[in-house]
Amino acid sequence: MRNNLLSRERFAGVVLKHNYLKRKVNELLKGVTDSVQMIKIISDNIKKEIAYDGTNGFLSDDPSEVFTRKSGSAGDINLIFASMLKKAGFNVSLILLSTRNHGFILDSFPSITQFNYVTSYIQLNGKEYFLDATEKFLPFDVLPEKCYNHKGFLVSLKEYGWIPLEPTQRNKVYITSNLLLQENGDLTGTVKVSRYDYAAFHARKDTSETKQKEFKEVIFGSTYKTLNVDEVLNSNDIEKPLIETYKATLEKYADVAADRIYLKPHIFYHSENNPFTASTREYPIDFPELIDIYITVNFTIPNEYQIDELPESKLLTLPGNAARYSTNIKAMENQIIFNSRLQINQELFQPHEYPNLKEFYSRMIAKKSELITLRKK
Repeated sequence: MRNNLLSRERFAGVVLKHNYLKRKVNELLKGVTDSVQMIKIISDNIKKEIAYDGTNGFLSDDPSEVFTRKSGSAGDINLIFASMLKKAGFNVSLILLSTRNHGFILDSFPSITQFNYVTSYIQLNGKEYFLDATEKFLPFDVLPEKCYNHKGFLVSLKEYGWIPLEPTQRNKVYITSNLLLQENGDLTGTVKVSRYDYAAFHARKDTSETKQKEFKEVIFGSTYKTLNVDEVLNSNDIEKPLIETYKATLEKYADVAADRIYLKPHIFYHSENNPFTASTREYPIDFPELIDIYITVNFTIPNEYQIDELPESKLLTLPGNAARYSTNIKAMENQIIFNSRLQINQELFQPHEYPNLKEFYSRMIAKKSELITLRKK
């Protein structure tokens, strides 16, 4: 298989030949000496000049044709990327892979038909770089989530073989909020949503009104009535988190009954339904992304009320720290500070792990339903 690929003009030939790309590389990198910056400049140029057409593949048309039509497949874009990197002096290898929706790879029989995507690979100063230039809203050294299907097949003139492909980035969201509880159960205040890695990528990429509404409903649920964006930071800087600050009003969020107020502290990312309902599982569960959701809520309660009961702080974990959910709550005078964090640290759960995963979600959802009880003084 390796020799077959290395002899293909539309695969290795794209990387090894087409020396006219050397002039383009020299112009782009004139005066640049930092190797990482060189890679980024080449990546940015390709993303600017060639639009990804949404199709996969590991072969490329002639680079001059691709640049002329200004669009290309994953094979077009990433083989041109590899070619320009090689002409910049980098020792580039290629990684063939099967995207997540294409199916798992059988490594005992590495047939070309198993693969439908290609990326570049560089080792530089002891660090590995997995490189893809199809998504303009992802940093140059972050692969699209669909590429992480646990392994790929590395091909170069000097070496070949299987290489692990596991994500290092996450769908990461940090939320901090300061909310004032009114006696009628309303909550008003500010909410700061910081999206990192794939969470920022999705928000930057999917800018339609419908999709943005879906993002807000995932975070805030259907409880908010007024939600105004106060500030947006780093919307175009993909190397930084996307930060949004809201002025929010959640009407009748807390339940008021006689001299008591019942307040659910887990406001954001609240779900009452376990996604895992079957009693058994025959196939693995493959999470599309690793997850990290960290939430801090600072409640200010009315002066006329005092704390009657607080939920206990809790830590839930799965074996090997495959998943982790923690809550911490403390009170100081008329302030209640609530922290929670959900981390999914493992993408692939085998059928025998399913009962533990299902129970983990059941206990987490039950914990999210616990209430703070306030009593009138």
